[in-house]
Amino acid sequence: MKATNIVWDTDGEVVDGLPTEMEFPDELFDGGYDDDVADYLSDQTGWCVESFDIEEDNTYPEYVMESVRQNLGLEADDMSMDSEINGMSKREVFARCLEWEGIIGYEYKILSLVSEIFGVDLMD
Repeated sequence: MKATNIVWDTDGEVVDGLPTEMEFPDELFDGGYDDDVADYLSDQTGWCVESFDIEEDNTYPEYVMESVRQNLGLEADDMSMDSEINGMSKREVFARCLEWEGIIGYEYKILSLVSEIFGVDLMD
């Protein structure tokens, strides 16, 4: 995972070379602004952090992640379960997206149609 748009607390001192992006271990992030991530960034540079954004390396596009999050009862921008979502099978993610869109019980039929019409086997 990566912290981006990092703003450092330098007490007004001009400090050359402080990064605006840094990678950090995934296990530090719990889904919101995280003190553990801020501590890690500070420990690496020796400077305190005022703010930063989180950029996750998701398996799926953001609009898919938002649909699955909402299907799981989260807000679209709540990233607290992204590691679990990234670990889901493609079939489960597909089913959850369909369910979120109100298309319930047609997962197999849709996959079969895609396979038969386009010759793309998505059944695995």
